[in-house]
Parts: sequence; structure tokens; C-alpha cells
Amino acid sequence: MAFSLSNSEKIILKSSDDNTFEVHESVTKQSVTIKHMIKEPYVGSGSILILNVSGESLASNIEYCKRIIGYKWLLFLACKSLLFNIKSDFTLDEEAKIQKENPWAWNNN
Repeated sequence: MAFSLSNSEKIILKSSDDNTFEVHESVTKQSVTIKHMIKEPYVGSGSILILNVSGESLASNIEYCKRIIGYKWLLFLACKSLLFNIKSDFTLDEEAKIQKENPWAWNNN
């Protein structure tokens, strides 16, 4: 599974000094303030105006949010890699007993 922002909806953010930024929705959700603004019913008419924030500050915020997503993805990959490299020291009988005692841990639902 590859990480991609291409499937998410793009949102246009507009700073107080009229700079506009086209950003993937998944990036905007990293900012609590912007995430709540997207949920508001008045949003959807084109761009979201971010009051009292300059274009320079908004650009920095967007870049930070993109990095957060990248770090989360890297952490996921690192944990997945560790998970698949862990060797069990249980015998097959011990492992079967644990699975029987804790079926919720092996439930894929």
C-alpha cells in the first residue's frame, strides 16, 4: 500500500493578504482550526478565508502539516517493519493456547 495524497480532495485556503494555496484535504486536517472550518456549512463556495494570517505564515503552517503526515507515515512503516521482524519464542502448542484464550487479538474485523 503506497501513501498518496492524490485521492484526497483539494481545498483552497486564502490568507488575509489574498495569497491562495491549493492543499489536499488530508493536509488541512492536520490543523485543528482549519479542520473545523472545513466542517462549517458556509465552506464550499470556493476558498476558505483564514483571517489574520499572512500568506507567509499560512505557507509555513501548510508545510508543517505536510511534514506531520510524512512523519506519521514513516512511523507506520517503521512499526510495520518491526512487527514483521519479531520472532516468536512460543512453541506451536503455547501459541495455539494463547490464541484460544484471546480470540479477539486474532479477529480481523
